[in-house]
Amino acid sequence: MEDSLLATGYAPKDAPGSFDLPEPSWLLVTPMGHVIVLGEMKEGLWGAYRAVSGQWTRMAMGQTGGSLPCHAVLFGDFLLVAHYGDGSVTALRLEDDGLPGKAVTAIAPSPGAHAHGLVPLDSAHLLLIDLGREVLELYQSNSPSEVSLELKATLSLASFSGEGETRAIGPRHLAVHPKLPLAYVVTEYSNELLVVEMGLSPPRLKEKFRVSLLPAFWAEPSFAGTVKVSPDGNFLLATNRGHDSVVSFTLEEGVPTLPVWTSSGGKWPRDAALSGSGDSLAVANQKSDKVTVFGRDPKTGILTPRADYRVAGASCVVFGNDGAPTLDSFDNTL
Repeated sequence: MEDSLLATGYAPKDAPGSFDLPEPSWLLVTPMGHVIVLGEMKEGLWGAYRAVSGQWTRMAMGQTGGSLPCHAVLFGDFLLVAHYGDGSVTALRLEDDGLPGKAVTAIAPSPGAHAHGLVPLDSAHLLLIDLGREVLELYQSNSPSEVSLELKATLSLASFSGEGETRAIGPRHLAVHPKLPLAYVVTEYSNELLVVEMGLSPPRLKEKFRVSLLPAFWAEPSFAGTVKVSPDGNFLLATNRGHDSVVSFTLEEGVPTLPVWTSSGGKWPRDAALSGSGDSLAVANQKSDKVTVFGRDPKTGILTPRADYRVAGASCVVFGNDGAPTLDSFDNTL
């Protein structure tokens, strides 16, 4: 495998290979090699870890500055954290030692907001998906060295019934096309994929259309988990919690076509990650306590199960750079 593989989940702190942080639901790797883990608590926490002799060693810990942190990204010199509990986004500057500093507010809390996903478009622009207010927002940073996010465009994603009443769809995560000005949003409640056209000058967000992530015959409850676009921009993959599948679309000029469903390898595929080359897909099957790794044919998109790793309450999985710690280094047996 060309990239290392890391995962976390809602594991008891004494589970082998787990992080000693409460509710460790999300992780990412910094340029200096620290593994940053979010503790999804009422008063959010972050922990920074290194792997030492097959065990995670915590280097530092602090507060995220909001409630129920659920997602984080690197944005310039900052770690940006989205909070499901109060809807805020905070910014923590990465100091000279690579560790996060004090959290400051980048996007203020607001009533009914549940910030759930962040995607940087470049060094100055950022997309935010808000599950509570059911909006997609485009922000611009006015200074690379300071926290200053200015709202530039908002797109309401609300769905309307025949009687004109709104129907909650629960926009959850998003991905962007590597070559085209398109964003893809998956919805938790309606289990759909929304295709959004975007622009930076002038700032604009416009929904083009939406399609179901489920087969036509499926009538049981199901909730979208996450969405990824292949590095070459030719395929889109999304997970379905309930249908317990990965659906792969061919992207023809960015338009999703020819869906193919593959079993996720377990129950409740909460998260997924593509390797840098796109030839591997890892899926965090939360209710099966495992991460399933697939080989992926970059030309056809076909997925082939390759390996399973035991991760208690698997909630987030990432591919890191060569030389980073990997699931192979740990005993993740429950």
